[in-house]
Amino acid sequence: MKARVPGLVAVVALVALVLPAAGCADRQSSADAADASSADPQPSSADPTPTQPPGPAATGPLVRMEPLTFHVPAHFKPYREFGGLSAGGGHDGDNIIVTRFPAMAHLGEPPDIDGMARRALKFNREGGIPKMQRLPDVTVEGVTMYHLFGHHGCCGLSMTEYGTEVRGDTVTMQFSMETTGAARDRLIASVLNTIHWRP
Repeated sequence: MKARVPGLVAVVALVALVLPAAGCADRQSSADAADASSADPQPSSADPTPTQPPGPAATGPLVRMEPLTFHVPAHFKPYREFGGLSAGGGHDGDNIIVTRFPAMAHLGEPPDIDGMARRALKFNREGGIPKMQRLPDVTVEGVTMYHLFGHHGCCGLSMTEYGTEVRGDTVTMQFSMETTGAARDRLIASVLNTIHWRP
């Protein structure tokens, strides 16, 4: 157990390094600015009836990692996997980062969805997204995922995060996006609609 913990810390650090690399040009749309300013500083309650994201499925390369597979948009660059992290980017500063924290990282029972969302909100707000808020949960191939949204404090990039627990492992999928509004929402939904939880 102790031998694996440093590796997990390295994964978290790598996520922090990947995101700023997308750039900090202030290209935030007025609609996104409204989203950011209206964010509730306190965790909002999740929708008791999660919904599947609507829209078509992404048609880009298939990414395989434990405990899931998914497709990225066709214009995204090939993914690279580093232990429990898989990352890839498209144009205009759009990036997707997926992390897996093995069950042993919990040092006990994994938290429920609400507990996971609270931890993720705290981590993001302390890490440069002070107005990150919780949105209604979503269901992806039968699995409920928490849903967070906010903007990086230094730039116009938005951050959308989904997370869940699968067989004791914590899985998070982050979309750091320069693409805004409906185009951003369609891109994210297209990826979520290709997720398959591996047996």
